[in-house]
Amino acid sequence: MEITLLLTMDENGTIGDGTSIPWNCEAIHKDMENLIKGNTVIMGRNAYNELKCFRKTRVASRVLFSKSLTTRLKHTSYTTNVFTALSLAKRIDKPVYILGGNQTATSFLNEGV
Repeated sequence: MEITLLLTMDENGTIGDGTSIPWNCEAIHKDMENLIKGNTVIMGRNAYNELKCFRKTRVASRVLFSKSLTTRLKHTSYTTNVFTALSLAKRIDKPVYILGGNQTATSFLNEGV
């Protein structure tokens, strides 16, 4: 399984401030949308809330990775565990893209992903 961590950051190296993404760049969003389309995406809750443009992107599988889930969405799996997120993503033989801020990235990188 091919796994790609997609991170964008501002000129100061900020990925996000914990509650929002500190920029809005349509070109970056379009490039990321083209990458994830038809594939599996694992998203952190804050990224999901901030990147509304990806909610309607047709993906093979969507996993929401969060320790503070508040709503449930159709056709979306949920977990608080890195390995469970990867297990859910493996169900479909497609590349996996991880989108999220510092907490999501750190969680996956700390587990050797």
